[in-house]
Amino acid sequence: MNFLRVLNDPQWWRTLLGSDFNQGFMAALALILLLMVFLMLVRGILRLVFGTRRCSAVVVKRDDGDTVISRDTVAALVNRELASYPAIHCNKIVLTRRRSIYQLTIYCEYLLSDQTGLPAFCDEFKPKLQQALAKSFGITDITGIRLWVDAVPNDDFPPSRHEEPISQAHDAYPGL
Repeated sequence: MNFLRVLNDPQWWRTLLGSDFNQGFMAALALILLLMVFLMLVRGILRLVFGTRRCSAVVVKRDDGDTVISRDTVAALVNRELASYPAIHCNKIVLTRRRSIYQLTIYCEYLLSDQTGLPAFCDEFKPKLQQALAKSFGITDITGIRLWVDAVPNDDFPPSRHEEPISQAHDAYPGL
């Protein structure tokens, strides 16, 4: 309460701003605070306009109405497509959206002793997955498929694949 009385006292302000140094110091402090507020405002606007966000579903626009396809459904299709590749184990799938463009990130483990090679797998798997998404659900808005690969030796590779769901939908809805 005493501090508020001091701030309301005009004599205190005259003493504080009485010298040129104090006036310059207060002006610099006000300029720094104003600049910080301005930069935070610009950052927020840029994040709203250009930022990517995680999403739990893909919206497929149709003439007769929209179709919403959940991340779990996309994860099940990814699992089905990965079943023919025994050297890859999928850990997690993240679906992000920027405006109406979706990107799918697949976090997986790659068995080091596999003979096929990772570049050959990527060149074969990505178009195959995009075709499967378009054929099964009509999803053509996923423009990017990113594979986040961790290489593991033979001993650490999971023996049983796809026992648990790989999407993060249960993180968003703890009751499920």
